[in-house]
Amino acid sequence: MASGSAAGRTVFDPDRAPHALIVLGEWLDAGKGAPHRHRRHQLLYADAGVVTVLTADGRWVCPPERAVWVPGGTEHAVQAARPFRLCTLYAEPDVLADEAPAGCAVVGVPAVAREILRAALALSPSAGPEHPLRRALALVPALVQPLVDLSLGLPLPTDRRARGVAERWLRTPDDPDPLASVARDAGASLRTLERCFLAETGLGLAQWRTRLRLAVALERLGAGTSVTEAAHAVGYDSVAAFSRAFRQAHGFAPSRVGRGAAASASA
Repeated sequence: MASGSAAGRTVFDPDRAPHALIVLGEWLDAGKGAPHRHRRHQLLYADAGVVTVLTADGRWVCPPERAVWVPGGTEHAVQAARPFRLCTLYAEPDVLADEAPAGCAVVGVPAVAREILRAALALSPSAGPEHPLRRALALVPALVQPLVDLSLGLPLPTDRRARGVAERWLRTPDDPDPLASVARDAGASLRTLERCFLAETGLGLAQWRTRLRLAVALERLGAGTSVTEAAHAVGYDSVAAFSRAFRQAHGFAPSRVGRGAAASASA
């Protein structure tokens, strides 16, 4: 994934910024970016559309009004189905001390935090720590950290058999096979597989598959797919059942994501 206007641009290293908290923004093309890491913590927020952050340990799907917290040193890649503007807060680890989440997490971004992030994009490097926007920026981590949205994170199991099942469902989220059949194919009993998923992801086998399906559907809706197409693509025969499950998991209707995708595409 590359910036839509990268030609002639000077690359700025946020890890060497003169301030403990900075915000950078850039337009990025659709697709998957190269894996990379920063020394600083990051809060990745997209103005519109659906963005997914991928790490070796899982995937975090980020719709509008959410952001992904990425701890410093975590190798990650960002992908999206449509071009989007990424707004990233970079924070020195010692500024947040023990307040930061230990791992990646999807967090809510209240309206006041969104406005601070957008305004901080225009901050001059010469603006000192007493500048009102710099002081406001220091409030953003505290505003978003309590708002962790567990429904949008999908940890990956490490057990070989459980990881194989997770990768199978990542390839085919509409897989209709019963859980017992999936377990046999993986070379494990259903009870063993259930125990592995619970111990390593915090989710039962069926719960993990449902969360994956809804996450993939969210990504497809962000790409402009209709609610009906998204439901069928992840194994739901009933659009009504899909819509109920989606709303219960995410707190908003799938049609709302489609409207946001259309607005992003026309921007």
